[in-house]
Amino acid sequence: MKVAIIGKTGQLGSDLNKILSHHHELLDLPRDQIDLNTDIYHKYFQNLDFDILINTAAIHNINYAEENPSEAFQVNSNAPYELAKICKEKNKIFIHFSTDYVFDGEKKTPYTEEDECNPLSVYGKSKREGEIKIQSLNSKFYIFRVSSLFGEVPPRGKQYNFVDAIINQAKNDKELKVVSDQMMCATSTKSIAEMIKDILDQKIPYGLYHFANEGELSWLDYAKLALSIAKIDKNIKPLSLNNLQTTPLRPQYSCLGLDKLKNHIKTLPITHTLKEFIHQKYAT
Repeated sequence: MKVAIIGKTGQLGSDLNKILSHHHELLDLPRDQIDLNTDIYHKYFQNLDFDILINTAAIHNINYAEENPSEAFQVNSNAPYELAKICKEKNKIFIHFSTDYVFDGEKKTPYTEEDECNPLSVYGKSKREGEIKIQSLNSKFYIFRVSSLFGEVPPRGKQYNFVDAIINQAKNDKELKVVSDQMMCATSTKSIAEMIKDILDQKIPYGLYHFANEGELSWLDYAKLALSIAKIDKNIKPLSLNNLQTTPLRPQYSCLGLDKLKNHIKTLPITHTLKEFIHQKYAT
């Protein structure tokens, strides 16, 4: 099948590009034609011959989104809706990624796909609006809520992900302070790409799904696990989310329940994917 990936050089897109290229024909998209903050992309995709369109582009920097709400809603909501409409018109598959930040964190057990959403930030609100608009089309779509990504390629606009930052700061003997009371599920971008391959192979029902690596973690737990795997002995001071001046607000608990997707594919524990990532990237 012909697959078009928007954002294929980014943190998630690079792994999708690497894994799906072995099984599908990946189309080369010119960057000047797919800027989702303009209307250029609309005509381009209407004229493009593809079978599957995967959108990984997003305004995902929570602080930037708060300061630039119009851009956040354009890229995270309006553009994905227009792309989904094009896919419906062409009878093609649309794959989009959302976030655990559509929840407010008041629940203290893993969120299911049926749980009520109540995003606290512009980022979360824009991603939730995108979900609603895409679902309203009743078309061939997959929306995957994912969380706390890490991969070989750093997020756009950064030189590192959280794991890289912790390991590099520890190696440079810098003091480490990490939030201990914000719970989430960390997720390898490689495992997301492998999941997308599996769902396309198995043709699972269209709809909204949660995906993460198994295991609830605080950011402090996550940092300690990374250093343990990297065999670095370093003390980390715990911080409370409530004691930080965080604007916009972040959900204190946003772990994703995986039962719906696990009915179709296998998921991996965070210990497995994090070991693989660290051993490959930091092998000496």
